[in-house]
Amino acid sequence: MKVEREPKPIDKNIIVSLAFQEQEMSMELKCEEYYDALCAERGNYWDVREVGSEKSGQTSSFKFTDPKLGNVEVSVPWCGDIVKGRMIPLNHILPKINGETYWLVSTENGVGKYQTSKHMTKTVKEAYFNLSMSINGVQLK
Repeated sequence: MKVEREPKPIDKNIIVSLAFQEQEMSMELKCEEYYDALCAERGNYWDVREVGSEKSGQTSSFKFTDPKLGNVEVSVPWCGDIVKGRMIPLNHILPKINGETYWLVSTENGVGKYQTSKHMTKTVKEAYFNLSMSINGVQLK
């Protein structure tokens, strides 16, 4: 049986900042606790999500155009990880460039080498760019 409960706002100021190549931007992230009453396997429970999203896994993203690479989208980390203080490694940030997801392979002198696949079993596109993200001034590593 579904039992509706009002979401509880989380009174925590979360500022996510992104530096990508020569561009810098930031956004304020609002999170809330909500009652997930439709989980048949685990039962009903309180979870964390971004305000305005229907599910716990959905997140906002930075969307912009890079003059050399094209259309870029970089999702912010999940509210639950941020609010619960979990470590978020930089290699969990998967930018999309022109619709393709890129994985961090290595870094050298602050420049990341990214590929469209972690496995070399198919054609792989590579890209090199600077990407750093911080949450409330603490940089992801």
